[in-house]
Amino acid sequence: MEEGLEDALGGNNAVLKAPSLGLLKEAPTMVMGFDVNHPPPGSTKPSYSALFAFLDGDCTVPFTVIGSQKSRQEIYEGGDKDVIQGFVEKVRSCLRAFRQKNGLPPQRILFFRDGVAHNMFDKLKKREVAEIFEACRSEGGADYVPLLTFIVVQQRTRALFANVGDKTQVAAGTLITTEIVSEDGKDWYMVAQHGLKGTSRPLHFHLVQDDANHRKGELQRLTFDLCHLYQRATKIVSRPAPVYYAHRAAFLAQYYQDNYKEEVAWEVGSTTSTGSAGSHSSVPSVALGPAVARTVYFA
Repeated sequence: MEEGLEDALGGNNAVLKAPSLGLLKEAPTMVMGFDVNHPPPGSTKPSYSALFAFLDGDCTVPFTVIGSQKSRQEIYEGGDKDVIQGFVEKVRSCLRAFRQKNGLPPQRILFFRDGVAHNMFDKLKKREVAEIFEACRSEGGADYVPLLTFIVVQQRTRALFANVGDKTQVAAGTLITTEIVSEDGKDWYMVAQHGLKGTSRPLHFHLVQDDANHRKGELQRLTFDLCHLYQRATKIVSRPAPVYYAHRAAFLAQYYQDNYKEEVAWEVGSTTSTGSAGSHSSVPSVALGPAVARTVYFA
């Protein structure tokens, strides 16, 4: 095989184009997505988290870290239901992988966080944003402080957009930045996908922190462009690929337990497993091998 041909056949189905590509390459940038998969309410089975990162400016080199934590019921009983176990180490793993790939750490981090309600934004900033910077200091030293852009992605919104005249769906890429959003311009609604069935629900994006001071419209365009990179679909999807990948990885993490056993009477659509049944049980061990972590194995 010719030198370089192996990399050329690495499965890069799509790359971003200008202006998003230029934005990500102004400085070494790592685009990340994070999500947690919880069992049904009342269950004592564990929750699973996943942190996904693109290790290059073309958004073609993936890296995934998964982990497990106490059940939602146990965390709730403990009085602090927002703690993500091992979050700092997950971020450090991504920073380490980025440095190994590029020879230097990212100067900018674009972080998409799924599954957070409005009333949790203050705690989110005090905890997860702070832990990202803690991970940066731990990995790169006290002087290493990258520019962080932190965006919360809310899916289950009550807003519905449709062209009333002919009752058709709004066009893919519809963006709402006035009237029903806050006056500070730090949130927006977007319908990225083509409406194939029913009425498309928009996603609600909230800009929690933007150290890079992006110009008006840049983040909205970049967010829309990232919805084109999801390799499980040939069309535009509703969420940016990094957070969609994190969602998939968090769901599949249950199958990577050391002691995973499938239930005999499997419940269709279940997001849990029998690996750590029982109240106040130990948290199961779950991890990915180095080779698997650098693939889109969940696609």
